[in-house]
Amino acid sequence: YSPYLAPSDYALFHEMKNPLRGHRFPDSDALHDAVREWVRDTPKQWLREAIRKLPEMAMVHQTPGR
Repeated sequence: YSPYLAPSDYALFHEMKNPLRGHRFPDSDALHDAVREWVRDTPKQWLREAIRKLPEMAMVHQTPGR
């Protein structure tokens, strides 16, 4: 958990971390390029579904005691 991440970040980061795992990026531009490539290559239906679920995920992460 990080107070600096929005609940929506968790779904994206979970899926994004595997293809980027083990890579070293020389600078933030290289990291941004890799993330842009991941978004471009990710099936659009998955992205639509992830976006559709954002309100539900936000409620789960904002529930006290979780």
